[in-house]
Amino acid sequence: MEFIYDDCMEEYQALEGRMEFIVPKESYSAEASKIAQRIQEIYTVKLDEITQVLVESEDFKEYYAEFERAEVGLRLGRPTIMLEFNESGVAFGTVSYFENKIDENQVIQVRFKGELEEIEAE
Repeated sequence: MEFIYDDCMEEYQALEGRMEFIVPKESYSAEASKIAQRIQEIYTVKLDEITQVLVESEDFKEYYAEFERAEVGLRLGRPTIMLEFNESGVAFGTVSYFENKIDENQVIQVRFKGELEEIEAE
């Protein structure tokens, strides 16, 4: 996976298949690139967990109750993954769906730690 630095945004960006990765300048390292690669490799498996977390969240139930879980996974679209590291070196971030087909006026997001571990709705 090749990251390119964006001077204006002061972040590193990579487009891999149908996934976009963003790593802030202060979090970028060889380790960030490795973790992004592993996230890209496991994303398809983790998508089921992401959709489960979304459909079980209170906000999602309130606004999008008409969507079945299987349908949500199909409607999320391309993920944009913001990857950062805390002061202890633990990876965390968000998976955002800017071009989702659930609500075109809202960005749907989940937070995660590690390599798409501890996923929770935002």
